[in-house]
Amino acid sequence: MIRPVRPNEVSCRINQCFEDKASFLLYIDSRACRNILDETFGEMGWQDTYQEIKGSLFCTIEIWDKDKQMWIKRQDCGTPSFAQKEKGEASDAFKRAAYSVGVARELYTKIPIFIELQTKNTGTKEKPKYEPRYKFAVYRVTRLEVNTKTRKITYLCITDRTGEKAFEWGFSNTPYINADVERAYIALVDYAEEFATLKPCSIESALKASLKGLSHDAEGYAKAIVLLKEKINEAKVSEESKDNA
Repeated sequence: MIRPVRPNEVSCRINQCFEDKASFLLYIDSRACRNILDETFGEMGWQDTYQEIKGSLFCTIEIWDKDKQMWIKRQDCGTPSFAQKEKGEASDAFKRAAYSVGVARELYTKIPIFIELQTKNTGTKEKPKYEPRYKFAVYRVTRLEVNTKTRKITYLCITDRTGEKAFEWGFSNTPYINADVERAYIALVDYAEEFATLKPCSIESALKASLKGLSHDAEGYAKAIVLLKEKINEAKVSEESKDNA
């Protein structure tokens, strides 16, 4: 099964500007898609090819099915970008085909993302056209939680360049607080992922068990990390004992 995308794989860009605010879209680039396909199927377990059909560029992604001993195909076409037509069209076709395979489907969850920011009117009073006052304003996806069964986003948090919360949507048992606490939470998630691979279970259940009775702050996350480290060491010792038996 293809895993959900991680926050550091997702970018957000302005879709449309209004007076003192803008709407944003979430996306991942083709490099992130390729990394997820490599991780899921192995570097030699998938391939992509391109062909032009009636003036449109199509990408076909093929996944090797070991059980059926055959390639499973998914295909979609792209749209050209304004900057680099051919390259942009190929990249878009690839990402659309990757979506057909199952990569980043959760990003199509319908979430109205509006963030307040300073804008300027480059049009007229009668026909205003708004643009960001500061062209290089940076917003990043800090937290993205997904229901793995429905492949829908359940919690989303976007922050500005200082780590201040700019947008929040949905519900989380461990909502974003600030940049310092988030660093502790990210470290906890890393250990939860390691434990989940050693003791077949979901990352969510590992997190929930490690935080039982603890506060959802930097101190609580630090204590949970210590607990998970102990469990990971115990699991490794148990595996070594089985191998030596």
